Amino acid sequence: MALQRARVRRIVLTAEDLAAAEEGPGTQLFLDPERETRLRIQPVLDRLNARWGHPVVRPTAALTPGRYILSDPDGRTVEVHST
Repeated sequence: MALQRARVRRIVLTAEDLAAAEEGPGTQLFLDPERETRLRIQPVLDRLNARWGHPVVRPTAALTPGRYILSDPDGRTVEVHST
């Protein structure tokens, strides 16, 4: 017996007790957990890149194998090996 996937053709969302935009920011809902994770970690990545120089922090897939030496504005260095 082969496994079959059902296609999601429609998602219905019902909202009640909505507040006016002037009452403050709400919570953005996303249906993509990977996007949620990227959005949560982005401020941390921004702070690291600001300290060590852009783009120090990036996806692992973007790195080529080798040795990287990173230095911050104060002259401190860190050696990183990518395999």
